[in-house]
Amino acid sequence: STERPTATQPRPSASPRVKSYFNADIGRVSAALIDSQRAIELLSFSALDIDVRYWVTKAKTRIGVSIGWLQLDHQDDNPREPVIIAPTPTIQQYFPVIQVLAVKDNLRSETDVLSFQFIDISVADFDITIEESFLFDLFDFLSSVKLRRRRKIRTRNPNGDNHRVGHN
Repeated sequence: STERPTATQPRPSASPRVKSYFNADIGRVSAALIDSQRAIELLSFSALDIDVRYWVTKAKTRIGVSIGWLQLDHQDDNPREPVIIAPTPTIQQYFPVIQVLAVKDNLRSETDVLSFQFIDISVADFDITIEESFLFDLFDFLSSVKLRRRRKIRTRNPNGDNHRVGHN
């Protein structure tokens, strides 16, 4: 029968009303670290199949992040091992290499204390291979950045006084 509930009959429990919801499906994110002094690309980073979900009800806040693939490559001209970090190859079906799921209990949480009902972080096995030439390139890059920063500070303050006015 398709009877409607009356004021005296209990209503079927409805699912919690969602106050906020956000979902982002990102196919690929790539970034590169470039040494502009020597005009060379040092690293490239790539992440595939990124899914971010966030939703809030009165009782719970849920956040989920899933990354299908993550890789960091050394961009030397002739590397023996160009891949620095990547998931370990497996014979299993495709699965995300990083997953995070957290469920916060909004009813028990306070301003200075958060209460979580559930937190799960899953990370696949990764292979890491770092070549000596990459470490030297990275050291050169970081040294040049540090040197440029010092020069910039000296240019702003030619007296060599690096203290801020009013601070001891």
